[in-house]
Amino acid sequence: MFAASCVVFQLNAHVELATPEGGETYYSGALVDVSWAETQAHNTLNWDLLYTLDSGSSWDTLEADIPLEARSYEWKVPVTATVNAKIRIVQDNVGDDYQGTSANFTILVATGLGDPQKQIQMNVYPNPMLDYTIVEFENSMNVSHTLSIYNTQGKKLMSVHDITSGFVRVRRKNLAAGLYFISLRDEKEVRAMSKIVIE
Repeated sequence: MFAASCVVFQLNAHVELATPEGGETYYSGALVDVSWAETQAHNTLNWDLLYTLDSGSSWDTLEADIPLEARSYEWKVPVTATVNAKIRIVQDNVGDDYQGTSANFTILVATGLGDPQKQIQMNVYPNPMLDYTIVEFENSMNVSHTLSIYNTQGKKLMSVHDITSGFVRVRRKNLAAGLYFISLRDEKEVRAMSKIVIE
């Protein structure tokens, strides 16, 4: 029984998406190397690359008719926050088509996100949050920061301005239970981003 199951799996795995696998977090505007491998040769015409922001309820074409010899594509992450993004590679054949699809990954909206080398570590606790959460970050020069909270559609719901220490307590107020994104920005650019769950 086990051997038969393995054979079926191998027959179905004609193309495999290598990256992204799922579980990653990408910032909007970032360049991501999408890569795949052909695990079983066919009379392949080309490759089609698709993406979804709603866990597969709808798919959009990222690039169609990618040359046969290609095994990667540089994707600019869209400016839409979601925890339900997926990428799919389609092996476009003369006969049946085959596909490889990632698991869900996260996109954080980061308009103005600066050089990754300048990003700072941000700790958020408790997370999940009930009534409040504490955000800590490195700010030895007492630079003024603004902390903002966004929903999964990228809408800003709350901001705390003029944070000159490396610590701020954020109250829940009227935020409903769910997943949110926290952005920390100094006077020039976004310096850190994180996810937070509200129970």
